[in-house]
Amino acid sequence: MKPFCLPLLLTLLATVSCSLFQLDTYAGPDATLYGTIIDSQTGEPLQSDIVSGTTIKLVEHGYADPTPTYLVVKNDGSYRNTRLFAGTYTVQPDTRNFLPVDPQDIRIDGETRLDFSVTPYIRIRDVSVTKEENTVLATFSLEPTTLNAVQEVALFASDQASVGSTVNSVSRIKAVGTGVAPDRQFRIGINVKDNSSFFKENRNYYFRIGALSSYSGARYNYAPTVKINIGDFVEESPRPGVFFDACESLEGWKSQGDLVLDTADKTQGGASIATTVPKTALLFYDRLLDTPVDTKVSLEDGILAFDLYVADLGAFGWGLGDAQIEITSGGRADVGELHWTFLADDLKLKPGWNNVALSLASAKKTGGNIDLKAVNYFRLYHTKLNADATLKIDNIRFYEDY
Repeated sequence: MKPFCLPLLLTLLATVSCSLFQLDTYAGPDATLYGTIIDSQTGEPLQSDIVSGTTIKLVEHGYADPTPTYLVVKNDGSYRNTRLFAGTYTVQPDTRNFLPVDPQDIRIDGETRLDFSVTPYIRIRDVSVTKEENTVLATFSLEPTTLNAVQEVALFASDQASVGSTVNSVSRIKAVGTGVAPDRQFRIGINVKDNSSFFKENRNYYFRIGALSSYSGARYNYAPTVKINIGDFVEESPRPGVFFDACESLEGWKSQGDLVLDTADKTQGGASIATTVPKTALLFYDRLLDTPVDTKVSLEDGILAFDLYVADLGAFGWGLGDAQIEITSGGRADVGELHWTFLADDLKLKPGWNNVALSLASAKKTGGNIDLKAVNYFRLYHTKLNADATLKIDNIRFYEDY
């Protein structure tokens, strides 16, 4: 056995101790990068989502295969990271709600500010968010900055100020899927009474309008958050609209069953129009107006609504044959027509009176575009009956959905 060499051991310990001491003296991350994403046209901070929203990618120079660092941009468009090592970095917004920005190399040392002047995919203009009866209603216009369609618009609600597409308890989203004219006004609302499982009377909540471009990888663009005290729930007035026919007279109506003006059972006014159609027939209601109706609604937001009484759902062969609800501006079927399938499940029909509300945007088209300023024809039919069918119709009208 060789003798133990104490001087050699002491030399090794001194070397290791010195190396450890040198590692402990390396400077920690003490540099800060901060700034704001700014709309190049308005000069205002660009609103964002704080969760799954805009991020900024940093790659530090001096390494063969560096791991990028990602900074999260806040709702108000600002960002800050105080735990960076001083050095030179390539900086570029990564996920974002604005057009691509070129990367740039900067030296980060101490407090370093870097703002980005950007072009959002969509600017939200002429914003108003108010409470009308039980509905928080947002009205606004849009200014897309690319040729891409506006995919959807939305109103988000939360008890958190960071409300948005990823932080909300209630939302109302409307598909758009088209280009948008500068003068088009959007209306979108959330009924707080209908969502009383979340909204509580006389409390404050945060609301935020969003719009999403179909540009690949786009995130939501936003208007500023609005705080509203929703007050008390109230009894609501009927939704105003334009009558196609109030169903107060049989004039102009046709059916393959006997038409009767029913003054005892109606949903508004003085009467409804009843018919009992034999099993061998198919046409329930046909109405041609002498004077066309200006519906005062848009194809995107318009609703055709009417009240329909069905005595027996079993009288219909649902899913068999052809069954449609139609409106046209051509004075007859298949000319400037919008139509919907007449199915119990789709319309959520039950025995008795039903309120049917059909989105014009969801309708199928036949025979060219409908002129919503001159609608003059309505038809409802079903080609497969199991028995004689009794129906009543009332209150046929158009209104804007929000």
